Amino acid sequence: MKFFNHKQIQELMPMNKCIETMEKMFEMFSNNIDHTYFSFPVRTALHVPQSLIPKTYEKQISILGYMPSFANLSELQLNMDFKSFIATKIITVYMPSENTHLGLVLLFEAINGHLIGLFDAKTITSIRTAACSAVAAKYLLDITNYHHHLNIAIIGNGEQARMHTLALAYAFISTNLFLNIIITGRNEIKLNNCVIEIQKLLNDNKLNKRIDVKYSINIEQTVYSSNLICTVTSSQTPILNHKWVKHDTVIIAVGACKSTFREIDSDLVRDSILIVDHKESALKEAGDILIPISEGIITETHIFCELGDIITKKKILPKTNSNIILFKSLGLAIEDLMTCVQIYSDALKYTDSTLFYTLLNVDSICTQNVIEDIYPFPQLHHIYNAQKTIENISKQTPLVLLNDSNYANMIYLKLENLQPIGSYKLRPAANVLLGIKEKNLDMFDHIQKTGVVTCSAGNFAQGIAYVCKQLNIPCTIIIPSHAPEIKRNAILRINNQVQLVTMEMNEYWNTFINEKYKENESLYFISPGTNPYCMAGNGTIALEILQQLPKSVPLDKLVVLVPYGGGAMTLGICIALKSINPNIQVYACEVETAAPLYASLNAGKPTEIVYNPSFVDGIGAKEVLPNNFYKLKQILNGSLVVSLKDVSHALKLLVERNHVVAEGAGATSVAVALKYFSSIFNQKVIVCVISGGNIDTVKLIQVLTDNL
Repeated sequence: MKFFNHKQIQELMPMNKCIETMEKMFEMFSNNIDHTYFSFPVRTALHVPQSLIPKTYEKQISILGYMPSFANLSELQLNMDFKSFIATKIITVYMPSENTHLGLVLLFEAINGHLIGLFDAKTITSIRTAACSAVAAKYLLDITNYHHHLNIAIIGNGEQARMHTLALAYAFISTNLFLNIIITGRNEIKLNNCVIEIQKLLNDNKLNKRIDVKYSINIEQTVYSSNLICTVTSSQTPILNHKWVKHDTVIIAVGACKSTFREIDSDLVRDSILIVDHKESALKEAGDILIPISEGIITETHIFCELGDIITKKKILPKTNSNIILFKSLGLAIEDLMTCVQIYSDALKYTDSTLFYTLLNVDSICTQNVIEDIYPFPQLHHIYNAQKTIENISKQTPLVLLNDSNYANMIYLKLENLQPIGSYKLRPAANVLLGIKEKNLDMFDHIQKTGVVTCSAGNFAQGIAYVCKQLNIPCTIIIPSHAPEIKRNAILRINNQVQLVTMEMNEYWNTFINEKYKENESLYFISPGTNPYCMAGNGTIALEILQQLPKSVPLDKLVVLVPYGGGAMTLGICIALKSINPNIQVYACEVETAAPLYASLNAGKPTEIVYNPSFVDGIGAKEVLPNNFYKLKQILNGSLVVSLKDVSHALKLLVERNHVVAEGAGATSVAVALKYFSSIFNQKVIVCVISGGNIDTVKLIQVLTDNL
C-alpha cells in the first residue's frame, strides 16, 4: 500500500494532465450504458447537528462526506495488470474555515479487494475540481466568437480561485486568445493576496504569457464584462444576479455544496441552457437547481444534458449569440477514482520509488500534512493569513537605507527593534495566540482558563508576556538560571502576572527540546523554534520587505540577511521569499562564538559546537534544531559568520549613522552585510533584518566607547 501526499500528487498529476484525464472520464461516462465503465451511488453526507456547534460557527458548513465508486478501466493504458478498481473518498467540508476538505481517498483493486493506495483528499479534490471546470469551458465556449481576448471572472478568493485560474490557463494555452482574468469578491485584502499567489503559480508553470490576472471588488461590473464566469464560493445565498449577466456568456458554478445552498439566482437558472455533470446527483444535491424547482420556476426537464454528452456530441448546443450556458459542477466520486488510478499507474513507472512516493504504515499518515497542512512548516498562504491575523497588535516596522555613502544606497535596514516589545518576537507570539482565538474558540477558552508556557529568557518571553496580557491568558515562562536580572525584570515589566520558573541549563534545554513542562502538562506549550505558526508570523517580515522596497529594485538582485538563533525566523522569511521568487537570496547570520548552523551545513548534518557566551546573546546555541536544519539545508543560500568585533562595529555604526539602537543579535545582519559587501554581495541590494534592540545599557556604552 502506498501513500501519496500533497507534493507527490502535484508531481504525478500536474493540472494539464488532470484536464486530459477528466476529459476522458466524461467521455467514458457518457458511454456508460449498463454501468460498462462506472458505478457509484449519490454521495452520502453526514451533517454535524447544529445544536453541537458553538454560536460563533452557526453559519459554518460542517459535513462529513462519503463518496464510493467503481470503475472498469480496461480501455486505458495502465502500468498494472488489474484494470478494475473501487474507491471511496472520506472528507470533511468545513467552510468557510481554511481547515476544510481534509481527508483521504482509499483506492482498492476490485478483484481481491486489496488496498493499494491512500491519497490526500484535499489535493485530489482541489486539482480535479478545477480540471473539470476547464473541460467544461473548453467544450461550452465557442472560442471562434472571441478574436483576440477572453474576459474571465472568478468569484471567490480561496484555493479554487487559484486552481481555476491555473486550469483555465492550460485549457486555452493552444489558442491565440489573450486571457483577462479578474478575481472578484468583497474582501480586498484576500483578493490581493490571492492574485499574488496566482501570479506565482502561473510563473512556476510558465504560463505568464498572454494572460493578465487582476482583482476587483466590483462584482457586478466584473461579471457584466466577462464571457466566462466561475463561481467558487462557500456562499449560502445567490452571489450572481441575472441582471448582471449578458448574453453569450458561459457560467461554471462550483460552490454551494448543499441542497439548500446556491450561488446562482433562480431567474438566471431559468434563462440558461442548464448542463450538469450527473443528472441524478444534481436533482438530489444541487441547491442551484433544486431551489428554482421548489419555487416552480423550472422543472427537472430544464436540464439540457450532462457534460459528457456534449463531449461525445450526443447533444449539440444551440447556435445562437443570445444564450447563457450554465454548467453546474457537483464533483463526482469517479473523478476522484480516475485521478487516483492515473497517479498510481504513473508512479509505478519510476524505479526509484522514493522520488515520488513513500511506503508507509497507516499510523504515519498524520505526518504527511493530511490532518494539518501547516505542519511542520508553513506555506506562503499561511504567512499571508498571519499578516492579517497580527495586523492590529504587531507594528509594520520601517524599511530604511543605511546612512553611509560608502555603500551606494545598497543596504536597507528592516527595523524590528521598533516593535512595542523591542523585537520581532511579537509577530510569532501574536500569530500563535490570535490564531487560536480566530480558528478554535474552544481551545482559546481552554487556554484562557489553564494558561500557556514557553521556554525563553529573552525576546520571545517578552512577546508571549505582551500578547497574554492583551488576551487575558495566564502565562508561565521558563528561564535558565543564568538569565540576567535585567531580562527577568523586562518580562515582569511587560506583564507582572507572569509566573517565572527558573531551571538549570540542562533541564531548561530538555524542556525546550521536548516541548513539555513536566510540572504542569495541561499548559499549552509554545515553542519559538518549531511552532509553525511562529514561523508564519516571522514570515510576515518578508512580506513587508517586499511591500516596502522601491519598485525599481529587481528581486533577482535582492539579498536578505537574517540573524540565526533557532531557525524559526530564518525559515519563515526564507519560505515566504523563495515562494514568491526563488531567485531572492537569503543568508543566515551567525557570530563566530556560536555558529552551529555554519558548522552543520559544512558537515551536512546537525553538528554540536562549543558555545561561548558573549554580548551577542540573542542568537546562537551549542546545536541546531534538526527539523529546522534539514529544511533550511534545502532552501537557504548559506550561513555567513562574523566576529564579535565585526558586530560591535556594526552596532556602533547603526547608532552613529541611523540613530538606531540594536542588540548584538540584531546588528549581526549588518555586520555580515559590511564584511561581504564587495565579495559575495557585489552588485546586490541587501536588506538587513534588525531583529531587536533590547541591549543592556552598560553593554551599549561599552560598545560605543570601544571598552568591550
